[in-house]
Amino acid sequence: MRPQTLLLLNLCYAAALLAAASGHAGAGQLSKARSAARGSTPAPSEPKPSGGKLEVARHETRPAPEPREHRHEPAPARHRRRPRGGHGFAPSSCGGWGFAGPAFWSTPCHTTYIVEQPSVYQPVAPSYVPAAPAPPAEPYTPELRRSFACFPYAGSAEGFLNVRPAGLEKPWLGAVRFELGSDFDGLSRQGLSAQVEGSMGWCLDFHWDAYRESLPAGGYDELHIGDLNAMYRVVETDHSLVRVGLGVNWLGDAVETNAGVNFTVKADFAPCRPFVFSTELDMGRVGEAEMLHGAATLGVTTDRLELFGGYDYRRIGEAELQGPMVGLRLWF
Repeated sequence: MRPQTLLLLNLCYAAALLAAASGHAGAGQLSKARSAARGSTPAPSEPKPSGGKLEVARHETRPAPEPREHRHEPAPARHRRRPRGGHGFAPSSCGGWGFAGPAFWSTPCHTTYIVEQPSVYQPVAPSYVPAAPAPPAEPYTPELRRSFACFPYAGSAEGFLNVRPAGLEKPWLGAVRFELGSDFDGLSRQGLSAQVEGSMGWCLDFHWDAYRESLPAGGYDELHIGDLNAMYRVVETDHSLVRVGLGVNWLGDAVETNAGVNFTVKADFAPCRPFVFSTELDMGRVGEAEMLHGAATLGVTTDRLELFGGYDYRRIGEAELQGPMVGLRLWF
């Protein structure tokens, strides 16, 4: 719509409102009917007394009600359509320039659209409050004790001893030895020995030799010599074990057996892997004769086995029984 046309319509509308208001001031039943028919309710006029005193008193006692604000109700949708007749401003039934006030014009109606925004519901995860950290546990350090190795240089052992947790100690160390010797002059020897020692220091040792000699006139002669000793370990390190003890000697053949007292010292050394050096010394009496015995060996260990070689010397009275030897020792 053009601005000039809109301005003209507003002026005409204002003039019609003024005319309607002036007509309502002294309007009668026709004015009320007209207003009712056209959708406009005139403002109620103050009642005037009819002239009697009672009416005047009533009027003075009951003040006239306050005039209500005139509200323009929106016209039905059919009145807001574009008119087809006249100049496009009013229905054809009212003429080209006929205006009937608010019956044909209403307050602009604004439609408010409520747009629902999508709401996203995200459950709130329960907040995690970490508990106070527990105090660190004291590190467990097992008690370590020195004990015998399973055999010389076993595992990380530097010799005969090793370090193990308490309760897992090896309480003993033992060895069994078999040896062969000869003087390369008709005398041969076979020897067998066993030794077991405990962590408390005590040790039990047994040794037996069987000598066989070829006689110049033919035939052979045999003699058995042995000893049994109880010893105590006086030196104990990773590389050395030294024992001292007392025992008994015996000498026997097919005729009889003689015995006596024996004092013994035995030692084993583990200087470096895989060597083991062993020595022993026996002094005592057997029957009526003094006896002296000494031996020394050097062996090479491979796991529990030791292959060794050495020399053995024994003197009984004036007789000397000696010669080199080789043997095998099993450690356990």
